[in-house]
Amino acid sequence: MPDPSLLDNQSEADVSHWKLYAFIAVGVLSAGGFGYFFSVLNLVGAMIAGLIVLVMLVLQTFFIKSKALSASVILGESVAATLPFTTRPLGYVLVAGVSLFVFLWLGNLQGKGQRVNQIKIRFFQVERLVSAKSLTGIALFISIFYISGVNLADPDLLRGSVRTLIQPATPIVQKMINPSFSF
Repeated sequence: MPDPSLLDNQSEADVSHWKLYAFIAVGVLSAGGFGYFFSVLNLVGAMIAGLIVLVMLVLQTFFIKSKALSASVILGESVAATLPFTTRPLGYVLVAGVSLFVFLWLGNLQGKGQRVNQIKIRFFQVERLVSAKSLTGIALFISIFYISGVNLADPDLLRGSVRTLIQPATPIVQKMINPSFSF
């Protein structure tokens, strides 16, 4: 009969692999959810999925030790977020996907570098580095796809899009400049 302690150790190792795979799957699926919800303009769903993506990116910095595995997971997340936009022009899709990957990867590398250089792990210092780069990448991703959806050939439609974007700032500008100001 095998030694029970060996079985327990083997069981823990297998479970940890399954936990890692589940962790990776949640990251990729949430990135795909973010891309899908943003593509159908469900902004609440996109914000929730985007928050999950950010949490998973920070946690990946701590739990995935291999840089190659981190890069492949971030590539998977970038592809998953980009897939719902395949109906858009290819140039926009490529630029958005590559920029998202680059910024997420830079955030991961900086977070890992910060974590490795610390004797005592300070979660919020690492989180700040990862989140800053990741949010920059996500903002660039959103901007590129927003621009790709605006019809630049029709000036009236473009003017309406810009007006819709600026309209919420009207009360602030009225208080600062002139009460009768209007966009």
